[in-house]
Amino acid sequence: MGEEGHKRVLEEEAWAKDVFPDAHERLKRAAAAIPADAAARPWIAALTELVQAQADTTGFVPLPRWAQIRKPAATSATTSACPNTPKPTSPGH
Repeated sequence: MGEEGHKRVLEEEAWAKDVFPDAHERLKRAAAAIPADAAARPWIAALTELVQAQADTTGFVPLPRWAQIRKPAATSATTSACPNTPKPTSPGH
């Protein structure tokens, strides 16, 4: 990457760090407005958790953390020896 490309990446990073908190707050407000019994609630909760994970880092969420972000019911007896990895549900997997 040339000097100009590097400069552009730094500018984009600075811009993203500046606007991300507002976008994150908008997402949290929108998620809070969804009724608790809405069918999309588990998806919204996972999305909100993912965005929080991004806010807690530099924006990069490693794959193991992605795997942890799922609806709470999946953390029951359906997990394998690794507590964050779901067991296959179909035979032969």
